Amino acid sequence: DGSPATLAPWLDGLPAGLRSAVRRRVEGVPAALPGPALAPSLAGLLVLLGMLGTFLGMVLTLRGTGAMLELSTDLSAVRDALVTPVKGLGLAFGTSIAGVAGSAALGLLSALLRRERQAVVQRLDAVIAGPLHTFSAAAQREESLRLLQQQTALMPALVDRLQALVEGLDRRSQDQQTQLQAGQAEFHARAEAAYTGLARSVEQSLQQSLDRALTESARATSATLAPVVESTLGGIAREAQALQQTLAGAVQTQLAQLGQGFEASQARVAEGWQAALAEQARAHQAQAETLGQTLQGFSQQFEARAEALVSALAAQQQLGQADQLAQWQAQMDQAREAQQAAAQRFEQQAAALVERLAQAQATLADEARRRDAAQLAEVQSSLQTLSERLHATWTEAGQQALAQQQQVGQALEGAATRFETHAATLVAGIQQAQSALETAAGERDAARLSAITQALDGVSAQLRQHWTEAGAQNLAQQQQICETLARTAQEISAQAEAHARSTVGEVARLVDTAAQAPRAAAEVIAELRQQLSASMARDNAQLDERARLLQTLDTLLGAVTQAAQEQRGAIDALVASSAQTLEAAVTRFSETLAAQAHPLGEVAAQLSTGAVEVASLGEAFGQAVQLFTQSSGQLAGQLERIEAALGQSLARSDEQLAYYVAQAREVIDLSILSQKQILDDLQRIAERSTQAAERVEGAAA
Repeated sequence: DGSPATLAPWLDGLPAGLRSAVRRRVEGVPAALPGPALAPSLAGLLVLLGMLGTFLGMVLTLRGTGAMLELSTDLSAVRDALVTPVKGLGLAFGTSIAGVAGSAALGLLSALLRRERQAVVQRLDAVIAGPLHTFSAAAQREESLRLLQQQTALMPALVDRLQALVEGLDRRSQDQQTQLQAGQAEFHARAEAAYTGLARSVEQSLQQSLDRALTESARATSATLAPVVESTLGGIAREAQALQQTLAGAVQTQLAQLGQGFEASQARVAEGWQAALAEQARAHQAQAETLGQTLQGFSQQFEARAEALVSALAAQQQLGQADQLAQWQAQMDQAREAQQAAAQRFEQQAAALVERLAQAQATLADEARRRDAAQLAEVQSSLQTLSERLHATWTEAGQQALAQQQQVGQALEGAATRFETHAATLVAGIQQAQSALETAAGERDAARLSAITQALDGVSAQLRQHWTEAGAQNLAQQQQICETLARTAQEISAQAEAHARSTVGEVARLVDTAAQAPRAAAEVIAELRQQLSASMARDNAQLDERARLLQTLDTLLGAVTQAAQEQRGAIDALVASSAQTLEAAVTRFSETLAAQAHPLGEVAAQLSTGAVEVASLGEAFGQAVQLFTQSSGQLAGQLERIEAALGQSLARSDEQLAYYVAQAREVIDLSILSQKQILDDLQRIAERSTQAAERVEGAAA
């Protein structure tokens, strides 16, 4: 549909899972598209479900077989019981077939999906090589090369403008130097006038303040400080006394409150302890009284009941003791004889029963061992066949993958050799074309390049020289200005300090001699006026010089700013012209390069297609290895589950054996009880017969 303006809107139309991989492939980075991740897991799950159904069917079969063996006495019941094992076998084979069929269907769908994915990858590579070629790294490199060629074409105009700029800077530096000299002269004049006015004002202020300062300073100071000191000391004493009294009252009040609080709390605590002790004593006394009464009543009731019970037992024992002794003696004799006979019969029955139980247990154990051995052999054989099939399958898959890798390697080697030969032929053709072009335009290009390089070297050397000279001149001028300002400031400060010192000394001398000789004071004042006028004149001259220097600096800064703006405009114009020239040269070079680089682009596209195929093959091999790892893990899990099932079956057989032994014990106990009941019945019948015989004899007599 055409090349898009930007890559982001085109990527937004793709699914979210494909955007990252497609972006990387467009940028030239080898990246595989996402594939089905749950297909191996689902295939394994289907196989696992089939095996689980197989195990459930086997469990149903074994359970039905056990029920059939338990009902082996009735033929119809055996026929009915055979239905459950047959259904269990049907469930086992049906679930196994369903699991294998589901996994095969899922494998077919996965293969179709991989084929569709390969087709999508090929279409994507075609789109990347076509409309999306502008977003690749190669296209960006070509664009950067074109821009560099444009810049190279714009360099001559830039050099010309730089040369004109250097000439303008030379003229401006000369103008700035003349302006700086004029500004310095004006600054000196202004400084001289300012210092003259300052000297006059100092002279007037000294004349007005000398008379008042000497006489009024002492009296004003003493009169001002005395009341202030007295009021300050009095206030401090009063505040200290008031603070001491306040602190003493607060401490006494707090101590009194603390004492009252301690006394009240002590009284409350003592009252509480006394009340608690009294309450506890009363409670203990009440509990003791209640316990004593309860024990006394219980002892009386116990004694009465014990006496009544003893008397009743004694009477009953005396009444029935003789009869019971006679009956017990007869019963014991009869029971002894019956027990001996029953013991003999029981020993015989127990021996026979134990023999039958031992035989049944042996047969059950043999059958369980045979069935377990058969099941274990079947499982081992099935596992062995499965492992052999898996080994053969993975061996074939590994051989196929190795053969495919070898084929791919051979194909890559063939492609590399073809690429090398094609590249060699292409390079030879390019070299021939270039030699033909160079023979036709070599002299012109060499002359043009030499002229351009010489011009550039000359211009660059001139620019460096002019810039170096201008920088050195500006730096020297700035250093001179700074040094002049520093020297001027130092001289002014030194002169001011010297004048101040001399003025203070002269004033001190005048004050000292004023009391001694008014004439000397008048002469000193006259000399002081002359010196002050001279110093003020010098100060004014220095101030004028400073003002001129400042004005000169201001003009210099304005000139430098204007020169910088002009330089910027000249550089922009030079860059524009050099860009146009470089763009023309780059267009010619890019046309020639595009005509010669088209076969190389085709070979690169073939190489990228081969690399994509190798990446997809590596991905398929990785998926195969992952499937083998998963199937190995599943096989190990199944073996562990089979081992656990065998252990559980052995445990169940042990439990069944223990259950059979317990049932045998219960049967023996029941037989003993039944025999005892029979003996008791026989004894009662014998007693009744003897009593009937006695009655008959008594009646006959």
